[in-house]
Amino acid sequence: MNSSVLNPWKIVALLNTYKKLSIICDHVNCENEQKLSRIIRRYFRKRIISEHLVLPLEIIQLPCSVAIINKFQKTKTSCLKKPPRVISKYISFTGVPVEINYLIEDCNFIEENLDTSICELELCEPIVKTLIPLEKIDSYEVELIDTNYSLEKKFDSIDINMILELFRLSSPPVDGELDSNEIIEYLNKKLGVKNSKYHYYSHVYKYVIKHYSVRNNADYLLILISSPGRKELEHTINNLLKAELITGIWQIHSFSKIPVIALIHAWGYFERFLDDRYEHGIVRNTYYTLYPVLGVKHGYE
Repeated sequence: MNSSVLNPWKIVALLNTYKKLSIICDHVNCENEQKLSRIIRRYFRKRIISEHLVLPLEIIQLPCSVAIINKFQKTKTSCLKKPPRVISKYISFTGVPVEINYLIEDCNFIEENLDTSICELELCEPIVKTLIPLEKIDSYEVELIDTNYSLEKKFDSIDINMILELFRLSSPPVDGELDSNEIIEYLNKKLGVKNSKYHYYSHVYKYVIKHYSVRNNADYLLILISSPGRKELEHTINNLLKAELITGIWQIHSFSKIPVIALIHAWGYFERFLDDRYEHGIVRNTYYTLYPVLGVKHGYE
């Protein structure tokens, strides 16, 4: 086996499907796990693939919304008269400065506190479902998988803060892989508590989804999409992949089922969306808006 046998897409598909190197080796007839591990580490080092910890934010017992706000001017002045509880803020530009905000607030709070003299609300929706792409091993396509977790679990404040910190950790991701000890060390530092290991393994661990994605040194893109249903959403994503406009995705936050309105976290090439040499097939009654991520701010304001 050599690295050409395992292109980045196939590595990601195998990792997400089988998880264990020993099983992957059986599928690709590799000489040993160490050689396969070296290939994977090299791809991480060169930012060809990335690892993400996906947390379904809808499981916490707090209102969790996404607010997309256009600013009329490039100013530091806040669009909201009262500071919101921010999970993460993504800075973009689409002709005007744009903020894509993940907030622990309901949309009434956003609407009531928006300063309409300097900003306008493009969208505010609560997160209903987190979807995960599962890459097909033998074709450049994904199918979307539901994260079906019971919402009856009661999390305490440490659990909730841990879930939020792990979401921030992968949006965008750190370079390379994280082992369990590194995750616990990160949580200890961020949370400042002595029992984060207990909370992680007892309450949070089973909700953490490790997902690998093809990065190929691409840009971090957020894509707001509206499709008649899941079939059209999947078709559009696969068209974007095949046209090489995006290289991979790791999570989708859905706000509604019919039509599907969702926000996609993806690696892709913003400049290719401006280049008429890159096009894809049409999907009827489907619309998307591209937000290149220029900066990310985490935490409460």
